[in-house]
Amino acid sequence: MTPSPSDPNRERHRRLLQRQAVIFGSIGLLMAITLVVALAQFSGLLPSPFAREFSTEKEADTKPSYIPVCPPEGTVPVALTDITADVYNGTSRAGLAGSTAKSLGELGVKTGATGNFDAGYKGSAMIRVNADQIAQGYTISRLFPDSVVVLEQRDKAVIDVIVGDAYTEMSPADAIGKDPFAMPEGCQPPGDSAGDEAPAEDAEG
Repeated sequence: MTPSPSDPNRERHRRLLQRQAVIFGSIGLLMAITLVVALAQFSGLLPSPFAREFSTEKEADTKPSYIPVCPPEGTVPVALTDITADVYNGTSRAGLAGSTAKSLGELGVKTGATGNFDAGYKGSAMIRVNADQIAQGYTISRLFPDSVVVLEQRDKAVIDVIVGDAYTEMSPADAIGKDPFAMPEGCQPPGDSAGDEAPAEDAEG
């Protein structure tokens, strides 16, 4: 028996096929759009909604800031033989304080203690001085490119030389010259320097 055009079973089957066509068509269209968007993001044409730079604290917020002291106007280098220095290692490189002290001694500097600088130092070298040792500190600084001379309120009779991660090698003695010292950018006059107490050192270097 041939079903009539108004057969309920045939009508339900037709509607089911229509729904299936709509569902599968929508899924296919969504997948195609997703693929196009993914390819565009992969090729850089569209930014990814999940892409973001990892945020880290600024270095200035995570490590100490050392402000150089200004040398008095007209200050010139002193003889290396008139300088006594303790040397500290601000890196993870074993023996750096000892080898640096040896190199300074070969240039005529009197060297005292060697050890580790507990806080670490990222720069080339930091030279710590009191108000009477500024000329000595700046003389030594010419042996360490990009070093900084920092004033401290202390009675220590010798200067401190702290070698850091950026240190590679010492300049020759003739790098000291005889010219007056220039004013480092952002330096503080001796009377304005805070002279905060520095982190401790230990006896290994």
